[in-house]
Amino acid sequence: SAESPFMEMESLSLSANFLFSRTQILSQDSNPPCLSIHVLVVELRDDILDQVNKLYFERLRVKSELDNLAIEDRNKRFDKQLKLEELTASLDSLTSGYYSKQLQHLSAHEISCK
Repeated sequence: SAESPFMEMESLSLSANFLFSRTQILSQDSNPPCLSIHVLVVELRDDILDQVNKLYFERLRVKSELDNLAIEDRNKRFDKQLKLEELTASLDSLTSGYYSKQLQHLSAHEISCK
């Protein structure tokens, strides 16, 4: 049984792809407000997670640099220590203090294991 040209044309028209960005979804007046709010919340969460990741890895780099500085490099050590505290404070503000609590917990665990 051979397919008719009409059937081929129909299957071609059904294979269209649709792609929407978040901004396109938000700009559509036909979307319910709860969908727009949900998309905004997801974007905000993603932005916060991205910021936390960047701060965390920047803090790791600064901590490593600080640990590798000679004791005689007082000015550099002071600057690195200040930057480390600044990054820790930023992480704490985004995690409601959770980051420092975990650092304290790990530090206490290391001391008790010695």
